[in-house]
Amino acid sequence: MKRWMLLSLSGGVLLLATRGGSLFLEQARAFSFTDSAAAPPSEQLVATSRPELGLTSQERVVFEQINAYRQTRGLEPLELDPVMTRQARLHSDAMAAQGRLSHDGFQARVQEIGRTVTYSTASENVAFNQGFREPGAQAVQGWINSPGHRQNLEGRYDVTGIGASHTTDGRVYFTQIFIRRR
Repeated sequence: MKRWMLLSLSGGVLLLATRGGSLFLEQARAFSFTDSAAAPPSEQLVATSRPELGLTSQERVVFEQINAYRQTRGLEPLELDPVMTRQARLHSDAMAAQGRLSHDGFQARVQEIGRTVTYSTASENVAFNQGFREPGAQAVQGWINSPGHRQNLEGRYDVTGIGASHTTDGRVYFTQIFIRRR
């Protein structure tokens, strides 16, 4: 049976924080589905503005903090996959260009990943924030504090891809894709 499960609260989680009398915004959403056969035909993908696969500093922060968090829960660390990282970056770039969070194209991202990784389960967390010194750390903390996102962080996954995209006005969009290989 093909199952789709949305792990967000009607449009996502909105987190507001104050620092030095200023208000900062962070919004995040989580999405998950199982059964790689459930992915429909490919949707349109956006071209990346960063073809390299080395992690940016913010992507590295997310990767390291997620694995440190998983370790505190007795879970195995996630391996980083370059195909998944590319798909996560494509999506973060698209969200930044559109100025909104979404899981649009998730099925296509997972289908593309499925060309090189045989999987049984996939999920995704997305976030954006603005005004924080460490945007990657802030995104991770927001995911940990959200039950749906935390479920993805603590899931039985073994491989991940992480993408971050910055806008000229200081917003940073994040995508983390999780896969459990067969």
